[in-house]
Amino acid sequence: MPQSIDLIPQQDTEIVRQSKLIRTSTVLTIFFLVVTSVVAGYYFVRIATLRSSVNSNNRRISEARSRIESLSAIEIEARNLDARVRVLREIYSSRNEYSVMLDEFLRRVPESVEVSSLNVSVNNTLSIDGTATDYLAISSFVNSLLEEKFEEDNVNGIFTEAVLNSVTLNPQTNEADFFMVVTFDPTKLKEIQQ
Repeated sequence: MPQSIDLIPQQDTEIVRQSKLIRTSTVLTIFFLVVTSVVAGYYFVRIATLRSSVNSNNRRISEARSRIESLSAIEIEARNLDARVRVLREIYSSRNEYSVMLDEFLRRVPESVEVSSLNVSVNNTLSIDGTATDYLAISSFVNSLLEEKFEEDNVNGIFTEAVLNSVTLNPQTNEADFFMVVTFDPTKLKEIQQ
């Protein structure tokens, strides 16, 4: 059997083996370097994209906050207006229809009576100063105020009481000066309102 004879010296074989090992390790190192560079590039691009996205979102958030802050003044005004509207509704719902009462009062004043002053008090009374041609005109005026069915289309029952406080005859004009207090029913005024 023939044996192969290795004619390459042991040193040269060691050098060839080392050069193959160096070549293989260099190729592997370059391969790992390329893979590492690709992975690092991917992460670098990804981090840059995320930073850009974070900055963009921060800008949008700050813009939204500034818009919200600018709307806070409007919200405060809206709340104030809402409170004012509620107060006005409450006032209008609880107010009395004094104009209707005064119209009714004027319808019931006879031609022979002249009212010189009329004051509305808090305690649901009218204070009336005036003059009349005679005592009968004053009596007619008081009766017309208290009459339930004065006229068909009028509101009845508004005036509940009429008290003459003073009546004096003026000797120069032969007219009677009077002062009277008339009580009215505020619930009737509320009924008119509805």
